[in-house]
Amino acid sequence: MRVLFCKWNGVCEKGIESAFVRLGFQVDSCFYEFAGADYSSECLELLQAKLSANQYDFVFSHNFIPIVSKVCQIYRIKYISWVMDSPAYHLYSSAIRNCCNYIFIFDRLLYQEFAEQNPGHIFYYPLATCMYEWEETKKKRHPNRNYDADVSFLGSMYVQECHYDEVQGMPDYMRGYFDGIMEAQLQVYGYNFLEEVLSEEMAEEFADVARWTQTEDYTHNYKNVVSQVYLGQKCTQIERLRIAEAIADAGMDFKLYTHSPLPRNLSKYNQGTAGYYEEMPFIFRDSKINLNITSKSIRNGLPLRMFDIMGCGGFLLTNYQAELPEYFDVGKDLVVYESIPHLLEMITYYLEHDEERREIAENGYHKVKQYFSFDVAIIDILRQSEIISEE
Repeated sequence: MRVLFCKWNGVCEKGIESAFVRLGFQVDSCFYEFAGADYSSECLELLQAKLSANQYDFVFSHNFIPIVSKVCQIYRIKYISWVMDSPAYHLYSSAIRNCCNYIFIFDRLLYQEFAEQNPGHIFYYPLATCMYEWEETKKKRHPNRNYDADVSFLGSMYVQECHYDEVQGMPDYMRGYFDGIMEAQLQVYGYNFLEEVLSEEMAEEFADVARWTQTEDYTHNYKNVVSQVYLGQKCTQIERLRIAEAIADAGMDFKLYTHSPLPRNLSKYNQGTAGYYEEMPFIFRDSKINLNITSKSIRNGLPLRMFDIMGCGGFLLTNYQAELPEYFDVGKDLVVYESIPHLLEMITYYLEHDEERREIAENGYHKVKQYFSFDVAIIDILRQSEIISEE
């Protein structure tokens, strides 16, 4: 079978493509920098040229791209997209209803929000990781750097790219309202209620202040966008900075890997950015404890970082997510914290209990290897898309 893989520089694309090849698919790829995910003449011309010149069994992309769906609808070819990020703003496009689509969404609440718009063409499916690539680095050491640390966190701190912080002219009463609901959310783990407590009127008023508008073929849902894009990002920024400061204040051996500019009290812990394939597996493997602090934009699902950490053989300490017990045994495959003080207690405990920590990391690694590799996931996704049979 032959697949056209539409790439836009997502971190997982290399691992997904290599899985397709191992499974016997012929993979053609097209890569472009999007002028826009809804309409781009460059994208349109590239896809038309590929689909006119070659016979493909389906088109695939990491995340849903409306313009790709529109072209596939014209050419009557199946378009499979695996939504791996949240917020996933492009799901609000009217292109989601195209019959060519087979959309797989990793967060169950996000899936439930859109499933009825295209019954039989939108599916829930959790994330996976590049197990083949991680196996290749499992017994190696990085030739240039030492990644040993008691505690590590790799990811954005949302200091620079927080859309909420870019909004100018917000009235004091509105800022106070948002501060209140965000602070309440930060005290609760495992249940995201930002959208529930946000009124439609306040969301629309904020959209006016933020000068946020939607393109013509998008469904208006101010509460979703304001809670997930703006408030979710800001909550994540606050939480990640608070956790980093708490660990630093406790005097622990701590390393941050982030592109985000940090306050002076945290800058000395910042090791800079880390390449997904080049450095990340060594960081997760060699750190005694790896933190996952899930973005508040991910309401129910399990983020990619969790699968990557365990897939690389690392010990995972994470916040609770509602879908977590469906796939992993808490205390056996990974460990969960319930507050910042509890997180510090868990770090101290597992730094003092090496054998228990290593056993949990080993269990998590084997669970991910067996059930959450891209090779396994792609077969499942293609079966549900009726590309291949159940046999």
